[in-house]
Amino acid sequence: MRQGFTLLEIIVVLGIMVILTGIALSYNHASQTEVALSVEEAKISQFILLAKSLSIATYGSSGSGPGLVCGYGMYFNAAAQTYGIFQFEPAQDQGITACRDVPNPVGSITAAEIKPYTAGTWNVHVANGVILQSGGASVILFFPPTPKIYVSADSSNSNWGFSQPTPTGYVHLKAGNGDTRTISVNPMGQVSL
Repeated sequence: MRQGFTLLEIIVVLGIMVILTGIALSYNHASQTEVALSVEEAKISQFILLAKSLSIATYGSSGSGPGLVCGYGMYFNAAAQTYGIFQFEPAQDQGITACRDVPNPVGSITAAEIKPYTAGTWNVHVANGVILQSGGASVILFFPPTPKIYVSADSSNSNWGFSQPTPTGYVHLKAGNGDTRTISVNPMGQVSL
């Protein structure tokens, strides 16, 4: 009768435990990256839908002069890895006294015409392990009453031109492990994941 385990048996058991622990840790890291990508995708989608809802709420609002909000939108900065909701406040030097005076279709907007909606929804950094890829939409503007959608892929930080008819806007996200997700906003304002 044996009184204990041999050295070989102990080494084999320890080896199996090390292999299983390595598999569990790598699986855990991959699942964390996948969860971060999914959460970021959902968060950006919610921000886009909030901007659309806010834009619809501005229709019929009265007001004039500086601070006149005539729409809302999303701004994406792939270089800084940030995004945010903005208010569209048309430049007052164009004789605009009410939102109905804004040329429709909107040809372009400048950096001076976009103002942060709130501090919590402006310059939001993407989650660790998630990359906001360039080549997608840099500005998505919702202009009431429908709201009409304007998309610009221009990556400049001062002036964004809109092509007509409005193309579908895409926001591309990529995880460190190579997984990608695309959020699309079609010309009717439908957000798809």
